[in-house]
Amino acid sequence: MRLRLVILAAFMLLFLLVESATA
Repeated sequence: MRLRLVILAAFMLLFLLVESATA
């Protein structure tokens, strides 16, 4: 299982979402 990779990907997506929302 690549749980850490999945969590990292989800975190990056969330970060991009926040960036686009605040920008």
